[in-house]
Amino acid sequence: MKLKIAIVGAGSREFGPATVADVLLSDPICERDLALTLMDLDASSVERTRTYAQACAEALDREVRVDATTALEDALRDTDYVILSIERRRYFYWAQDFHIPRKLGFRQIYGENGGPGGLFHALRGMGPCVEVARAMDRVCPEAWLLNYTNPLTKLCEQLARTSEVTTVGLCHGVFDGMKQIAAFLERPVDEIECEASSGFRSSKSRSIDSTSAPAAHPQTNTTHNETIRLRIILPPAFLDSFLSPHILISEEPHL
Repeated sequence: MKLKIAIVGAGSREFGPATVADVLLSDPICERDLALTLMDLDASSVERTRTYAQACAEALDREVRVDATTALEDALRDTDYVILSIERRRYFYWAQDFHIPRKLGFRQIYGENGGPGGLFHALRGMGPCVEVARAMDRVCPEAWLLNYTNPLTKLCEQLARTSEVTTVGLCHGVFDGMKQIAAFLERPVDEIECEASSGFRSSKSRSIDSTSAPAAHPQTNTTHNETIRLRIILPPAFLDSFLSPHILISEEPHL
C-alpha cells in the first residue's frame, strides 16, 4: 500500500535530518510503498537533506523514493501526512522575543511559547502555517498535518479555527517536563501523571498528579504501603513556559 509523507521545512539542519531518520527507522512505515518528499524554500538546504535521506535509506536498506522541491503544492500533492516545522531566522527573532519584554519588565523563562515573547512568536508563525494548511485544503484535503512548529498549542489552535485540515501537534517538551517534575518531587518518572492544556481559549489552572511509592514512617522508620496522592495546582503562565507545547489534536475547526 502506498504511503507518501511530505516534510515541510526539511532544509533545517536540526529538524530535517532528525525527522528523516525517524521515518526511515520505522519498520511499519518502511514496510509500505514509501515516498518521501522534502520541501523547503532554500534549495541548497533541502538538497543537502535529500542527500542525507538517500544515504540513510541505503545504510538501512530501505526502499524509499526521495524527492526534494521548493514548491509547496508540488510537495503536498497526493500526500498522506505532512510533517511541519518551519522558522525563519529563529535565533535572531527569538532573542528579541526574550530581551525586549525583559527590558520592559516582563520576566519570561524562554520567551518562546508563553508570555509576550510567545505571543509575538505565534503571530510570526501564523501566516506561514495557514499558507501550508490552505494548500493542503486544495491538493490533499484528506492528509493529516503533524505540526512541530512552535508555539505549538497556539498555532494548532489557529489552524483548527482557520482550516478543515486534521491537525496533530507533537513535541517532546511534555515528556521533558515530566522528568523535571519527577526530579523536583524526588519520585520516579513512571509515577508521574501530567494533565496539561494550553491555548487561547482556556485560562483554567492545570494539575499534576503523582502517586508515591511505599515510604518509611517518619517516626518508626518502618515501611508502609499507604498511597499518597499529591495534587499540585499550577497557574497557566507556569505551564505555558514549563510544559508547553504539548500534544494537541484538532479534527475540526472550533468556530
